[in-house]
Amino acid sequence: MSEAAVAGQTGERIALLKVLGPIHVWALGVGIVLVGEFMGWNFSVAKGGAYGSLIACWIIGLLYTCVAMIDSEVTSTVAAAGGQYTQAKHIIGPLMADRPAAELPLGLLDPHVRTIFDDPRSKELLVTRHGVRIVYQAHSADRSEYLVLRSAALREAHVPAVLLKSILDQAVAVCADLVRGGAHAQA
Repeated sequence: MSEAAVAGQTGERIALLKVLGPIHVWALGVGIVLVGEFMGWNFSVAKGGAYGSLIACWIIGLLYTCVAMIDSEVTSTVAAAGGQYTQAKHIIGPLMADRPAAELPLGLLDPHVRTIFDDPRSKELLVTRHGVRIVYQAHSADRSEYLVLRSAALREAHVPAVLLKSILDQAVAVCADLVRGGAHAQA
């Protein structure tokens, strides 16, 4: 500390040492990913053995490299910003681009919706562009039911009507598939 004070008083420039190079930063990133997926690696070693896991790791690494190359090529050819929807529209056309574009919001909503409907008291979920309403059954008597309404407003980020319609259409299609699957399983 005294050296820094002396160096600062004499007019010398004090700078931080650059000890991390690109390889170190890359190794940190890979380490973080591997630690996050540690349980998956343990499972693969238990099921496939060390050599099987090593082969799977190399194959997955090759596939991830291919995905990165493809994504960089597609991103450079698309002249507009817009994320997954714009890339899908560029690759497969506007009619089929709704499904890949809706998968990300559906993936974000799915865990929350599942936790809502795991509760046997929940009766209804209403999603609008202004918010979400959940209706719970609080008490059931002879002929009367008392319902509790819980709502959350989407104030800061309004969901566009087109995206909301696409999400709801996908949810209805999934529910219809589940009902058809249940009917086939019972028959």
